[in-house]
Amino acid sequence: MAVRIKIYKWLLRVALWPLMGLLFPAWAAGPLPAQNARLAYVQDCLVSIFENSSLTIQYGFINDIKDGNGFTAGRAGFTSKTGDMLELLIEYERLEPNNALKRYIEPLRRVYGTSETASISGLQQDWPLAAQRDPLFNVAQDRVNDRLYRKPAQQVGQDLGLRFPISYAAIYEAGIQHGYGDNYDSITKIIERATKKLGGTPKDGIKELTWLNAFLTEREEDLRHPENKEYAPTFLHAVDRVRAIQTILSDRNYDLAKPITVTVYGDTFTF
Repeated sequence: MAVRIKIYKWLLRVALWPLMGLLFPAWAAGPLPAQNARLAYVQDCLVSIFENSSLTIQYGFINDIKDGNGFTAGRAGFTSKTGDMLELLIEYERLEPNNALKRYIEPLRRVYGTSETASISGLQQDWPLAAQRDPLFNVAQDRVNDRLYRKPAQQVGQDLGLRFPISYAAIYEAGIQHGYGDNYDSITKIIERATKKLGGTPKDGIKELTWLNAFLTEREEDLRHPENKEYAPTFLHAVDRVRAIQTILSDRNYDLAKPITVTVYGDTFTF
């Protein structure tokens, strides 16, 4: 299920994305988390389970799930309201200028910031076809997902002084749901509240698991009592996302090397 509040200026991201690679130095003495194949696999499995109840990335999914974000679609639950769906179609046009979805770019600009879907209703038929017929569309989804969510999660984790792969997985999937904005329900503010309660982060000497548990507690509190009441029903349903991360922690699978079994929305998955 795609539930997020993503407040950002997509135009700024489009203008600056080629510079993003300069912002991510090597992760401690080892590779960046996204270069760790197991971590990336676990991140993708978790998000696919949370967004689409499947271990297989659903590039072709699209629906109005009635959460106030218009259409939700693709591997990361890109939405027509928040701008990441628009950014995706711009990226797709870069890769394939004559693609079948380019005609939705201008309508998506017009519905940005709203839940209106009538003017882009054709996406419900055209999006799955593009995912099925054109591998470049799925490449575009991967690129935008990495740019907007995986790499920012890496940077946030580095800034906090996180080392465990489970911590990076938790930040990554929460960022997709809550977004990197400055509103109360954003991951940015959830991190701030958890850090304030502990008086610091792992970079400041706080034990990483102590900080991660505080972050998960603060996130669950936000899911149960969001400031934006429009999201209350879907946020409450998404508490299982926190439970899944806590299950991995309870198994002491901090490096994500062992097989993982989680139950989400009544379904059980092992990967």
